[in-house]
Amino acid sequence: MNRETKITEAAPVPSLAPAQGSVLLGRYQVTGELGCGATSVVVSAIDTRTKENVAIKIWRPDVELDSELVMRFVREA
Repeated sequence: MNRETKITEAAPVPSLAPAQGSVLLGRYQVTGELGCGATSVVVSAIDTRTKENVAIKIWRPDVELDSELVMRFVREA
């Protein structure tokens, strides 16, 4: 007996990162998303004052604040 397996594509997950080109804290222009974890999103940006490339870790808005998660966020930053 031959069984066919139907493979379906998952719906794209919307990004939790600020939009490319957004300016954070009046200084950092977002250039892309580097990654997303359990508590945060990491974006690449350019410091508009120094012209340096930087990475910024941002708490995910869909994650409820919890003291253990906050400590993990700080530790990993």
